Amino acid sequence: MIFTRFLYEECNYVEIHNEIFPEDPAHIPAIVYKAFTEDGEYFGFWSGYYHDSVTFYIQRIGIPERFRNGKLSKEIVNAIWDYLKSEGFRFLMGTIETKNISPIIVALKTGWIINGYRTDTGGKQYIEIIRKLNHG
Repeated sequence: MIFTRFLYEECNYVEIHNEIFPEDPAHIPAIVYKAFTEDGEYFGFWSGYYHDSVTFYIQRIGIPERFRNGKLSKEIVNAIWDYLKSEGFRFLMGTIETKNISPIIVALKTGWIINGYRTDTGGKQYIEIIRKLNHG
């Protein structure tokens, strides 16, 4: 898989976000990565920011519906982790809305652990997750 890094203003982030998450308006991240197959086919994006010098906070992973199946989703997620590990990160953090069961299952199957729970000011409930990237 090939990832191309963009600042949000370079890649029309609001448009690519709202295409996959039309029910949830885009929040502007610091960094956006568009994902492409080896053949150059666009298959989603992920966004986030540097939490600290060894931790990347993932705000969103957007995978178009045609690519969402258990095996492919897991492969995409693992490729993201491998990429961030190659960039020197040791930990990943993020949140998943509690009603989104499928991403929670993918996260747990790919090495994430639940380290908290919160409710935002709008009443949405989230689990907080963290994952250590093994360097070896």
